[in-house]
Amino acid sequence: MCQRKKKTKIYRTNSLFVYKTINETFAIEGNISGKRIRERAKLLSEAKSRCHIIEEGARENVVRTTLTKTQILEFEQLYSKIPHNVKLADLLSYYLNNYNELKESFSNLIEEYLETKKEYKAVVDSTPKK
Repeated sequence: MCQRKKKTKIYRTNSLFVYKTINETFAIEGNISGKRIRERAKLLSEAKSRCHIIEEGARENVVRTTLTKTQILEFEQLYSKIPHNVKLADLLSYYLNNYNELKESFSNLIEEYLETKKEYKAVVDSTPKK
């Protein structure tokens, strides 16, 4: 019985993967919604782009982004709280215009507080008691 050769995956998306064939072409294989996908491409870049095109055609609301899944979920939760007549760009500009960033770091503020506290204690201790 002939042993089946393992395919080394070169590139992978959620449902598809690409590997190099014996003929020096690239094969795209996988399953999307129970449908088997098998295609070939001459170039790796062509195979990669074909993977994305196939996947995007199979799903709704597909957007390529650099955000993580956690960031996307957080954004969706916050976006649902924005009133319908308010634009996200307006919220962002309002925030940027009204946000007061700390001019000093917390560590500097703590050091300043401790120094002031020492000075106050020295003044209190040096005042004569009645």
